[in-house]
Amino acid sequence: MAYENPSYSVPNRIPLPGLGSIVWGVDFNSKEFRPFKLNSIGALSVDAGLLRFEDGTVAIVPRLFYKIWAGQAFSASYIFEGVADDDAATALFENPSDSGKTATIIAIETVSFGQAHVRIYRNPTIAAAGTVMPTINLNMSSTNSCICSAYQGTSWSGGELAHQTVLPGGSRPRAVGDLAEIGESVVIPPGFTLIVQITNKSGAATDMSVRFIWWEE
Repeated sequence: MAYENPSYSVPNRIPLPGLGSIVWGVDFNSKEFRPFKLNSIGALSVDAGLLRFEDGTVAIVPRLFYKIWAGQAFSASYIFEGVADDDAATALFENPSDSGKTATIIAIETVSFGQAHVRIYRNPTIAAAGTVMPTINLNMSSTNSCICSAYQGTSWSGGELAHQTVLPGGSRPRAVGDLAEIGESVVIPPGFTLIVQITNKSGAATDMSVRFIWWEE
């Protein structure tokens, strides 16, 4: 058995909550995040048993995993085939003004067989949304439908340039691709939009793809 040296200070140690303390966790019945109270013996109260799986273990998971489990996380993706040199593939993410929900984009993934430039614009003027991209709920057992929409082939102008980077491209199996992120995440309120523009800079026609990963609440 290993013993901790009392003279050794463990950095970033978080003390356990005391009796009567309030702890937060997932209610697995309502699928909501709410407070629970520790009982007189320091264990989770009866109500807080909802925090536990049937084997008695307690779930501590990243927020995205919880949103997936709750059926509130979605993914939309599309492959642009044969994009000509110096032409652009364009994708739109839209949260409708009457959605009543906020979307949190976790990542925008852009990949290209060839070199490319990636630019992301906030709230451009949309002339034509384009064609809806296939969208899935990341929980295969959930019947929840997404409120936000992703489109490809959008006609647009203006907007605030929020992100610009390059894709190194390369031939398989050495194609690098890239994950274009706007900070750690970006929150899209109702009535807001994003445009993703991938411009082919490889010198020849190439295939590209874009993927949005987000949750709604």
